[in-house]
Amino acid sequence: MLGEVSLWLVEEARKRLKVEVCSVMALDKEKEELIMIASMGLPKEVIAVAHGRVGKGIAGWVASCGEPLLIRDINEDIRFMAGRKKGRYYTDSLLSLPIKEDGEMIAVLNLNNKHDHSPFSEKDLDEAIKLIEEASQRLYSAQIKKLYGEQEKAAQRSELNSIFLFSQKISASLYLSEIMNATSEAISVLLDPEAIIIIILFAQKRIWLFTKGEPTKPLFAKVKNHIEEKFSVLAEKPLPFEFDWTTIKMEDHVPKIPTKKGFSSSISLPLSSGDKELGLVSCLRSTPFTKDELRVFAIITNTASVAIDKAILYQKLEERLDEAKRELLSSEKMTAIGKVAGKVVHDLRNPLAVISLCLYILKDKVKDPEAIIYLDRIETSYNRMDWLCEELCDFERKMQLEKSEIDLHQTLKNSLAFCEHNLTKTEKILALSPEITPILADQRRLEQVFTNIIQNASSSMQEEGILRIETKPLKIEEQDFVRVSFTDTGAGIADEIRERIFEPFFTTRSKGVGLGLSICKEIIEKHGGKIDVESKLGLGTTFNILLPISTEDKLSLQ
Repeated sequence: MLGEVSLWLVEEARKRLKVEVCSVMALDKEKEELIMIASMGLPKEVIAVAHGRVGKGIAGWVASCGEPLLIRDINEDIRFMAGRKKGRYYTDSLLSLPIKEDGEMIAVLNLNNKHDHSPFSEKDLDEAIKLIEEASQRLYSAQIKKLYGEQEKAAQRSELNSIFLFSQKISASLYLSEIMNATSEAISVLLDPEAIIIIILFAQKRIWLFTKGEPTKPLFAKVKNHIEEKFSVLAEKPLPFEFDWTTIKMEDHVPKIPTKKGFSSSISLPLSSGDKELGLVSCLRSTPFTKDELRVFAIITNTASVAIDKAILYQKLEERLDEAKRELLSSEKMTAIGKVAGKVVHDLRNPLAVISLCLYILKDKVKDPEAIIYLDRIETSYNRMDWLCEELCDFERKMQLEKSEIDLHQTLKNSLAFCEHNLTKTEKILALSPEITPILADQRRLEQVFTNIIQNASSSMQEEGILRIETKPLKIEEQDFVRVSFTDTGAGIADEIRERIFEPFFTTRSKGVGLGLSICKEIIEKHGGKIDVESKLGLGTTFNILLPISTEDKLSLQ
């Protein structure tokens, strides 16, 4: 029961608190040890050696005191900073909380590495405590079911009844964790394996490993060899090993250690639905499997395949619904902001026109050199305000493209020439493919995009460095595109900023309103293309733009 609740707990913790790594360590009171029974996001090498003792380390401290622990910066906590120096902890901020049953300590929940790399807060601690309370309630409910389900459990010993209950249980489930638990439970009852491996190939890219014994390094090595061998035979391709591992120790079994030569008997079948390859299921043990057991295993696998396919479809629908909601909210927000921007620009134009006229008259009449300097400053500020008004106008009005057949390379050279005054100390490299043919596009709008990106590169390099502009023809799904890349050797962009640079009104500069790249993105997408950015702090930035050669090729990128 604790193992099943622990799997639910680490999945919910990862989702609700937006952390990369979480684990549950069960308390062995007799040995005063902590043993990992469920984890997500940990490398298999860490899982294999993840043990602790009561009173030692962070989890050991929580197990000893029975109180939750919030560490904002381990480097400033004298109790644990020594462990950090020894390489025991690989994150600065941690949460560790006790899991209790009837007031008695039974396990510890550990949370590390928030997605946004910020330290944990009191709010995170409160959310984690609520999650622990929910887990305790689930554990209590499971105990009640076990108490009153002994007769039902005896009936489930029969093969037919077990398969029926398994099918009934997963047919109503829409979550992978529940399907994995039910599948491993059915296999465990009917086939008594020493280890069960379930691989999911879709976006989740997950490996579930259910074992009777501790998930040790030798066990991981045997499991990995088995997976690579069976997967290449069944799927006719090598296994890409960029997977998240979820390990669960099966309950109500005496731990068994596989032989030194590995598991002497195994059965493996693919998870598939129609022509879709969903994954793989393997059972391993030291005694041979019979033909009847293979038949039972095939029934379980086929039933699980249908449920997994349904769960993946449901998850995709949930993601699309969430994305549609976000886009709707964003669209409504941008429409409102656009109307306000239009009104602001309208109100600014009249006083700006008066300023422009007065400047023209004064510059013609004033001869005092010192006064002329101040007039030049006023003119610079006027030009700045006029440019901001133009940006706001572009954002507010519905963009209309005026397409014609244009020379893309000449368009790039025009933008480069326009920015030349900011690139006098910059080494410019043009790698323009001779295979690029004229494209159908709005030349003025593309020059606006290219100029904006070149100016950003110049600003990032502080006008010194290397700017490389490259064009390359690409064929995507039998359709012709051209990729334009701008690579600079500037300061680079932090991950948290890179994710937001195309948002309207987002800027890190003291000047500007943060509309340049947002408008660039809209222009490229209006052409049926796509723009993205790659960057590393201290190494530079690359903007990649994909443009269709003709309007018929735009649909594949939408």
